[in-house]
Amino acid sequence: MNGVLQAQETTEDVHRNVIFRLLDARNGFPTAKQMLRTGKIEASNRILADIVINQKEKPRYRLNAIRALEYFATPRSRSVLMEILYAKRQMPVYKRASMRALARAFGSKMYMELLPFLQNLDPRVRVGAAIALGDIDDHRIEGILLNHLANEKDIRVRDAIETAVRTLKERKRKKAQLKKKQPTSYRDKGE
Repeated sequence: MNGVLQAQETTEDVHRNVIFRLLDARNGFPTAKQMLRTGKIEASNRILADIVINQKEKPRYRLNAIRALEYFATPRSRSVLMEILYAKRQMPVYKRASMRALARAFGSKMYMELLPFLQNLDPRVRVGAAIALGDIDDHRIEGILLNHLANEKDIRVRDAIETAVRTLKERKRKKAQLKKKQPTSYRDKGE
């Protein structure tokens, strides 16, 4: 029995070490495929969540773990990312990464959650909100960002909003091109 427990601990430790190596990679951020290959998905999600909430962990690992949670659209990921986002006196860089991960993992479900952060007092948080909203495929966002742009004074936030709007327009353009290429009826398919 004791050998089984040691093997389980060893497997968990190996899994954790593999994730830390990926989060520490110097040659680019790990892809979803790399992260999902580290071991059981539920265990990977739990390990990343543990890294994020451990305030004694190195900031680089915490930040990269926040970013990696976008690959796990689970209730655990959402809960941890929301906790980081709404924590008082949280570093803006963590809030920005959390917003982006939430937008990428959960899409338009995060629209109403992220919108208030466009009004945050800290321009770094507003930048994060604008970029995160640009990651969401929702027809309402472009108009909201353009309306917000008219009143935004900070140049960094204005740049982020313009970038997000360009991202939205490019996504819309690509969708339209894809739609044109798809046959609209059986007659078009040659049947």
